[in-house]
Amino acid sequence: MTITAAPNPPSQKILPKKTRAAMQYMISLTQETLQAFETESNALAMQSNLDYMEATAVKQEINAQYQRAAKEFMARQSEFLVNNTASLRALMQLQAQLSAAIKLNMTLIEKANKAEK
Repeated sequence: MTITAAPNPPSQKILPKKTRAAMQYMISLTQETLQAFETESNALAMQSNLDYMEATAVKQEINAQYQRAAKEFMARQSEFLVNNTASLRALMQLQAQLSAAIKLNMTLIEKANKAEK
């Protein structure tokens, strides 16, 4: 599922109304966000400025959607806790991977910034 094609305006909801569909959407969006951070980190590691600029633009777009979806997800947290335990575990594992990818990404960005000075 590619989620980046048509971002919703900030006033529109991102997550579907149905709990199961919303969970699957959140999992897919988390996977895309993880991939976007990893792609940007790879471009940094390879010192490819063009790839880095492209990856950064994609990452920013996907991350903005992820942040909005996460906010909606937290507001609906009680409905997700009651159902979808396997899906919730999968999402939690993805979020742990995303957290690690973000930390690595930030470290690489800091190193690149220091190298430029």
